Amino acid sequence: MITSPTFSKAFTVVDTKGNEIAMFKRMNHFFSSPAYELVKHTNHISMAELVIVVMGVNAIEKRKQSSSTNSAGGSI
Repeated sequence: MITSPTFSKAFTVVDTKGNEIAMFKRMNHFFSSPAYELVKHTNHISMAELVIVVMGVNAIEKRKQSSSTNSAGGSI
């Protein structure tokens, strides 16, 4: 499961028992592509799998931002 406080750019990955297995947070990317800091706390999951999780969360965040931008614009 992936958890994140409201309006936060920090995410925590927990296992089914609630143990934290990794955390990642988005760094400032105002004029560039987003970059994430990823910290792994266990060997139960590979770094490659965690990178895929981060990429998925990034895609979801981009889609949410794009849909909110499109819905905020008015029609002529």
